[in-house]
Amino acid sequence: MQRSTLSFAAIIIFAVIVAIFVVRKGIDAADELERLDNGAFAVHRTLLAQELDSDDRVPDISNWKIYQNEKYGFEIKYPEGHTLYSSLEQDRLIPVTISSDSVAISVDETQAICCESTSLVIQVGNVTGRELQNPRLQRTGFNNLNVLLLIGEGNLGSVYKILYLKSPSGVWVKIIQNAQSDSLNQILFTFRFIK
Repeated sequence: MQRSTLSFAAIIIFAVIVAIFVVRKGIDAADELERLDNGAFAVHRTLLAQELDSDDRVPDISNWKIYQNEKYGFEIKYPEGHTLYSSLEQDRLIPVTISSDSVAISVDETQAICCESTSLVIQVGNVTGRELQNPRLQRTGFNNLNVLLLIGEGNLGSVYKILYLKSPSGVWVKIIQNAQSDSLNQILFTFRFIK
């Protein structure tokens, strides 16, 4: 009995040490991003911008619609004829509000309803320390903001890229793009904080 109690105690102590290490790594990644000087990655051409490397691929966005999220202080522009939605419900897109926690846009909205569509999704406050520990995360600049970037495979059921940004109010924002798309890249480059 004594031996099993000691074994159990050793396992518990080991589990606590591992848990502390894992949590600390997530906090370290978040703290590192927060400590970065705002100008450190404020570049006009970054890893992300290289996807739009030709001037003829940059559209005229002067007539695009503007969505502003007043609750979280960001805006994004998008072309006429597209719908920003917060979720799907019974085969229909639920439009965003000025305080939506999730904002999505799809290249083909009919695909969003029935299938896996090529989409860009902005999620607010839905970032875990575990996500920030991913060794494949890269620090880079995006629209004069510091971001953590994860480039994925972008095939069915996976992610093409994820951007992690910390808003001026301290709330984490995660932007997910599930496949390469010039039109979604163009929309993504209009994202900015407004508070």
